[in-house]
Amino acid sequence: MAKNKTFEEILKENRVLVSIETVKIKDFIFSTNKLKLIRGASYLLDYMNQVEVPRILKKYGLEYNAKKLVNEIYDISNDDEFLKQVDEKIDDAIDKRILYIGAGNAKFLVDSKTVAHEICKEIKNIYKEIAPSAKVVAEYYEIKENEKIWDGIDELAQKTAEKKSEGFPVLNIDLPFAVKCDLSGTEPAVVSLENLKNDLEKIEIHRNGEGSDDNKQVEDTINAIRNVIKKDNMKISEESAVKIKYSNKMIKDDENEIGFYSIIKKALVDKEKIEKMGIKGKINELSSKEISKWADIHLNTDIDDYAVGDNFIGFVYSDGDRLGDFLKNVKKVYTTEEEYLKFMRKFSFILDRNTKYVLKEVIKKMYENGKFLNKKPILKDGKPKYEIINEEKKIVEKSVIGEFLIVGGDDVCAVFPADLALEISAKFQKQFEEKMKKFTENENKNKNDEEKISTGLQKLTEEDPSLAWHRNMETGQTVLEVQGELHTTTLIDKLKNKFGVEVKIEELKVPYRETVKGTSDVQGKYKKQSGGHGQYGDVKIKFSPSEEHFTFEETVVGGSVPKSYIPAVEKGLRESLSQGVLAGFPVTNIKAELYDGSYHDVDSSEMSFKVAANLAFKKGMLEAKPVLLEPIMELTIIIPEEYVGDIMGDINKKRGRVIGMEAHKGTKQKIMAEAPMAETFKYANDLKAMTQGRGYFIMSLARYEEVPYELANKIISEHKKD
Repeated sequence: MAKNKTFEEILKENRVLVSIETVKIKDFIFSTNKLKLIRGASYLLDYMNQVEVPRILKKYGLEYNAKKLVNEIYDISNDDEFLKQVDEKIDDAIDKRILYIGAGNAKFLVDSKTVAHEICKEIKNIYKEIAPSAKVVAEYYEIKENEKIWDGIDELAQKTAEKKSEGFPVLNIDLPFAVKCDLSGTEPAVVSLENLKNDLEKIEIHRNGEGSDDNKQVEDTINAIRNVIKKDNMKISEESAVKIKYSNKMIKDDENEIGFYSIIKKALVDKEKIEKMGIKGKINELSSKEISKWADIHLNTDIDDYAVGDNFIGFVYSDGDRLGDFLKNVKKVYTTEEEYLKFMRKFSFILDRNTKYVLKEVIKKMYENGKFLNKKPILKDGKPKYEIINEEKKIVEKSVIGEFLIVGGDDVCAVFPADLALEISAKFQKQFEEKMKKFTENENKNKNDEEKISTGLQKLTEEDPSLAWHRNMETGQTVLEVQGELHTTTLIDKLKNKFGVEVKIEELKVPYRETVKGTSDVQGKYKKQSGGHGQYGDVKIKFSPSEEHFTFEETVVGGSVPKSYIPAVEKGLRESLSQGVLAGFPVTNIKAELYDGSYHDVDSSEMSFKVAANLAFKKGMLEAKPVLLEPIMELTIIIPEEYVGDIMGDINKKRGRVIGMEAHKGTKQKIMAEAPMAETFKYANDLKAMTQGRGYFIMSLARYEEVPYELANKIISEHKKD
C-alpha cells in the first residue's frame, strides 16, 4: 500500500490512469416496474463497485476498505472534527493510488499498461459473470513523461466517452418466437418457475462469494423469486433472477455493509436495547413483542406501502448541478499535481459521504420526531399477518421508512411516503449544500494557510539565521529547527501577526523501520482463472537479514522461472518494501534470494509474478522474525564540568548510553553519547534546564536499532489503532 508515499512519489512510479465506469445505470435499475427487482439492481451495482472491483484491485496491491470508510469516516457527526480527520482516515482506508471508488465509478493509478489491461479485463469479465445486463466501460491511459495528471484525466475521459458512444452489443434480438421475461418485457426468458431449481443451477445463479454455500444461495434465491412472482406459469430472464437474488441478499445479509440500507438501519436501531437482549438479527426480523419502538422499522417493502390518500407516492430525485464544470476548473486553482490529486481524491469521497450522511441524518431526525407514523400491516400470502400479544390476536404492523434506489456520489433516487417526500427533499438539499460549502471554505482556508506558512517561514529564515525548516515527506510534517521554546513562541506570533496564519505545534513523528532477525523459506503462488487467459506466477524465495537496505539475488536453475519474469519479481519485492507486516512502516536491511518457482506457458505474465513476489514477501517477513527499528541519534554535548553527573544520569533515563568523554576548552567537558530519536525531541529544553542555559549539543543520525520488546508492542498496537 502506498500509504507513506507522497502523491509526487506515486506519480513517478505509476503513470497509467485507469477508469471504470458503469454506464446507463438508470436503464439497468429501472428496466422493470417491480420494486424488489429495482432494489436488487441498485444493490447489485453497489456490490460490484464496493466489493468485486476492490477485490480485483487488492490482488494487484491496491487496498480499499469500504467497511472502514463507512464506519470511521462517514459517521463522524462534528463537521470540524470530520474535516480535521478526513485526510488521515481516507489514507488509512484507501491506497493513495486509488483516486475514487463509488457510485458506479472508479479511478486509480497503476505502474504499467500490462497491469491496467489485466485489471480492465478482469473487471469486464466479473461484470459479465455476475451482472450480465449491466454495461461497464473499462479503459486506461498512459500519462506521458511531461504530461500533467489533469491532462491525463481529460484524455482518459475523452477515450471513455468515445467507447461509450460506440454502444454495446445488442444481445436481446426482438424475434417473434423469442419468449421474453414476464418482469422486464425485454430480455429472453431462460428461467421457468416450473423448473426453477434446475434453471437457476444451469445459469449458475450461485456463482459469487468466496466460500459461499452454493446450495443455500440457490434455495434462498428460489424462495425470493417465489415471493416476488405469484403465478406458476411465469418465465423470467437471467437478469431478473440475479436482481431478485441481490434484493434478497441485501435485506437478509448485507455482510459487507455497503448499501445505504445498512447505514439507515444502524442509524435507527436502539443499539443498547438490542445488545441487552442479545439479538443480532436484522431489524425487519425483530418482533414488536421484543423491542416495542424499534421492531417495526421495515425496509423490505412494496410500492403500495408508500401510498397516501389517493394512492400517491413520494419520489425524491437529486443530482448535482454543473459538477463537471466545477471539476474542470479545479486544475486552474491548484498549480502542483500533489495539491490537485490530494484535493480531487478528498473531494470525491467527501461528496459521497455528505450525500449519504445528510440523507441518513434527515431521516433519523424525522423518525425520532414521530414523522414516520404511517403503519402498514405485514402481509403473508396477500393477507395481514397476526401474532398473539397478551392472549390477544393483533395485526403485525411495520413502519415504512423508504426505498433507497440510488444513494452515492452526488445522486439520490428514493421512494418515500407521499406526505413526507417534499420535506425530506427540502431538508436534504439545504443541509447538503451547507456541508459542501463548509468543505470548500475549509479547503480554501487550508490552501491559503499552507501558502502563507511557506512564504512566512521563508521570509523569517532570511531575517533570522538561527532558524531553519524543512518538510519531512515521510511523516508529512513541517519541521522547525529552533533555539528553544521562546524561539518557537516568537516564530508562531510572527506568523500570526505578520502573515495572518495560525499554526499548531504537534509532537514530531518518529520514522520507524521494520526488518527481520531470522530467515525464512517461503512460496508465493498466484493462480487465478476467470475465463480466457488466467494468471499464474509461482516463486520460492529465501529471506534473511542484510547489511544493505535491500539485496536481491536470483539462483534459479533450469528455467523454472523464465529470465524475462525475474525483473518483475524484483520489482514486486522492491514495491513491497514500502510497507512492513508489523505496523506498515518501510522495510530495510533485508535480503531476498529467488531460487525456484514455476510458470505457465499461457497464463504467466510479469504482473502475475509481481503479485506472487508480494505474497512471498508478506509470508517471508512474518516467518523471519520481524522486528521494529528506531533511529538512534549521535549526540555531542558541551557542558561545564559541574553538570557531568546530571547529564549522564539523564542520558541513561532516555534509554541512551555514554560513549566517551574528554576535556573541552579548559573547564568544559565534551560528552559523546547515543540515544533513541523518540527520547531526544525535547533535549534542547532539557539541557538548557539542567545547565542553566550554559550547555549546547550537536545531534545527527547514527543508525537504526531494534526497539525493546514491550515498547515495540505498544508502538505497533497504537499504530494499528490509528
